[in-house]
Amino acid sequence: MPRTFFFFLASLLVLPMLATAQGTARFAVVGDFGGYDIGNERTLAVSRLIDSWDPEFIVTTGDNNYPKGEQRSIDRCIGEPYADYIAPYKGQFGQGATTNKFFPSLGNHDWYSITCSGDTCTGPYFDFFELPGNERYYDFVRGPVHFFIINSNSAEPAGIDPNSAQARWLRDKLAASTSCWQAVILHHPPFSSSTRGGTPVMRWPYAAWGADMVLAGHEHLYERLTRDGIPYIITGAGGRSPYNFARTPEEGSEVRWTGGNGASLMNATCAEIQIEFYDTDGARHDQFILQNTSAARATFSQFTVEQSGVDAVVRWATSQELNLEEYVVERSYQGGAFEAVANVPLASSRSYEFRAANLPNGENTFRIRWRGTSGQTNTSEPRSLNVQRSSVTFGALSTRDNAGDIELSWTTTSEDNIESFDVQRSFNGGAFELIGSRAASGKPDSYTFVLPDALSGEYVFRLHWKGPFSQQGLSPTVSITEARPVAQFQGVILEQAFDSLTVRWSTAIEENLDAFAVERLNADGTQAEVATEPAQNQATQYEIALPLTEAGEKVYRVRWAGTNGEVGFSDPVAIVATAQVTWLAFSAEQENEGELFEWQTAREFEIDRYIVEWQVPNGEFAPVDTVAAAGTPVDTTSYSFLIAETPVGMYRFRVEAIGRDGTSTLSPEILTEVVSSVLLNGFEAMLEGFSVRLRWVSIAEIHMES
Repeated sequence: MPRTFFFFLASLLVLPMLATAQGTARFAVVGDFGGYDIGNERTLAVSRLIDSWDPEFIVTTGDNNYPKGEQRSIDRCIGEPYADYIAPYKGQFGQGATTNKFFPSLGNHDWYSITCSGDTCTGPYFDFFELPGNERYYDFVRGPVHFFIINSNSAEPAGIDPNSAQARWLRDKLAASTSCWQAVILHHPPFSSSTRGGTPVMRWPYAAWGADMVLAGHEHLYERLTRDGIPYIITGAGGRSPYNFARTPEEGSEVRWTGGNGASLMNATCAEIQIEFYDTDGARHDQFILQNTSAARATFSQFTVEQSGVDAVVRWATSQELNLEEYVVERSYQGGAFEAVANVPLASSRSYEFRAANLPNGENTFRIRWRGTSGQTNTSEPRSLNVQRSSVTFGALSTRDNAGDIELSWTTTSEDNIESFDVQRSFNGGAFELIGSRAASGKPDSYTFVLPDALSGEYVFRLHWKGPFSQQGLSPTVSITEARPVAQFQGVILEQAFDSLTVRWSTAIEENLDAFAVERLNADGTQAEVATEPAQNQATQYEIALPLTEAGEKVYRVRWAGTNGEVGFSDPVAIVATAQVTWLAFSAEQENEGELFEWQTAREFEIDRYIVEWQVPNGEFAPVDTVAAAGTPVDTTSYSFLIAETPVGMYRFRVEAIGRDGTSTLSPEILTEVVSSVLLNGFEAMLEGFSVRLRWVSIAEIHMES
């Protein structure tokens, strides 16, 4: 009969993929065997039947160890007939298999000797086998078939109702499977035509979750039913006494057999599964083929729901699509009814994306519905996305000039899910540009941003707020016209005039200036304002005279102040102020046997002393003596110096002025002559005999020898 698929997406945002098993699988199904209490003959007859098929592995439908699942009976009931399939084998009937080929499920007779504490169970069953997972329910893949062994005993710690943890495990595993076939194996049959009937609590929505067939035992007979479009097969004639059927078959029952023992043989490819049941005499009582030809199915490899801005982006991908027509995205808001929001056609890439736009705050739940070409449909499990919309209410938004900086301030009266504020600026009508950012506080708050050294021009500001999931928006704009002061210097010059320093500067451009100030930069790093001058706000030449009190290096700069309080400076300029003197007059005259020198100065600045020098025979000048300077920078000052007993001869004299800073200035040179002379007061001659006596009186004799 045609195979029918139902698919239910598990409640995962991203579904893990199992590797798709390919090829074939040949396996036997047997249940309710073991004769520790009644003898093993019938169990061994069934095992010989199975051995004759040479299966790759065996799956059991429970009740493997009669009568009470005890340690003393387990090797006789299981090991004797099937040791060659079990690994690792711990019993006495041979070496066992090198790899495990025996996959049991738990029956009620196995469970009699099992105790559980929380999720941990112990007993002979768990000591005898080494199985995947918690060993009570587990899954494995062989060839194209994915097997899911579950525990139908009521004492299962994970529960056995359709909403139990075990059921959720099965549902999720089925949804994630990428195998061609999904087979569920348990002990208690959900449906049965036996006199005991089926087990209602185990009537889980296997088909809707993706199962292709359900295999069970418990009833010592063989029956095949079809429910929800998939086969339910009871194989419980593995060695115990057979049970009877009720007079009225269960709905969907198609094949029933009792009266002996036997097992099922199944051969699976991805296209079909051939299912047969034989008794121990080799008689076949059922044969049918489960085909994978007309069923609709989607095997999801990915399913995500993410917020982007105020939208939800729903993405999914499939590794397999069979006989599908389309997908439908459905949405529920705050627990309300699901409504279709988009029909999505099939894509050859099997990758899909849908954006649900402008979602409201709160719980938005999505699911994917697929529609088959024959009208089949199913949905994923609903998944909720708590949409967090961002919003902000701005209060005041203002700008002000602060000494050349622009200070932008704003307040918020509410902030919901706001992460940051980006400050954007437009200058003189240009495009808005990002110039800075402030982190949001998440509550009503005040913020400040400073744009330093703003140029003159028209500024427009706005705030670009950002929230999670790429949410964003803009504030109103605010503008300011910045009139920045500008001073472009063409040069600053320092000139000394004795005890005065002249500062000259000129500007090529002046805009929005208030005044200039001349500052002296001191050696200790301080500065002192020494003069000010109003700004003309046009190209201008300025000159300020400053008094000098001492010689040495002087450093000055010109500071400008804008009408907005902003200040700026010229480059520093240095000058070395030197000691200076103005020679007014210079003379030399002979006084008796000495030479009197006299000179006058009109101005003196920082002069310490004068050195009188004369030229010696080798042509060089040599100091004669020193005269202290008067130190009067304005008044005329007279100096004189007498060189006593100056020999007769021609002399060249000069005066060297020595400043307090160690500099020197030479006077003009003067040439003078020292001569010998006599001053007579009387002269007479007297005759004395034949001699004449001369007599004279000299008042002064200068450099006279005879």
